[in-house]
Amino acid sequence: MARNREHKLRALLSEIIGYDWILIDCPPNLGNLTDNALNASRLVIVPIQAETTSVRALDLLFDQIESIEQGLKIKISILAVTPNLVQDSALSRRILEELRQSIPTLTPFEIKKRVVLQEAYDQGHSIFSFKASTSTKEDDCNELRHLYTKLADFIDARIEKEGMSR
Repeated sequence: MARNREHKLRALLSEIIGYDWILIDCPPNLGNLTDNALNASRLVIVPIQAETTSVRALDLLFDQIESIEQGLKIKISILAVTPNLVQDSALSRRILEELRQSIPTLTPFEIKKRVVLQEAYDQGHSIFSFKASTSTKEDDCNELRHLYTKLADFIDARIEKEGMSR
C-alpha cells in the first residue's frame, strides 16, 4: 500500500479557496515536512541568515529541491532568497556580497535582526498589527512593514516576469 505522503499537504491545500497566497513555514531541516511543503507549494521563498552555516544549508536545500523535482517530475521555482536576521558585521557583509554574486533570486535588500519582530510574535500579532511601546520600536516596525511590502512587490514582479501562475 503506497502511503503517498509527499502529496498529502498538496491535496489538503487544493480544497482551500478564496486566498491569493498560502504561506507554509517549514522547520529548518530537510525532512518529510519540508518535502511535503515544497511539493505542495511549488513556489518558494527562502529566508537565509548571513552566516556560513546558513549558506551551506542553502546548498543542501537546493540539492533537495532538485531531488524532489526529479523524483516527483515537478517544477519548483525559487521566487526569492531573502537575507533575514542580518546582523551588522564584516562576516555578514562578506556573505551577503557572495550571495549577491551567486544567487540571481536574492532580494536586493536584507531584513536586519529586530527585537520588535519577536515582541510582536510573543504578543500574538503580526508586525502589521503590532503596537510598539516606544518611538524607536515603532520606527523598527515601520521599516519591517516597508521591507515586507517590498518583498511582496519583488515576488509579484518575479511571477509576472517569469509568467508563473500562483
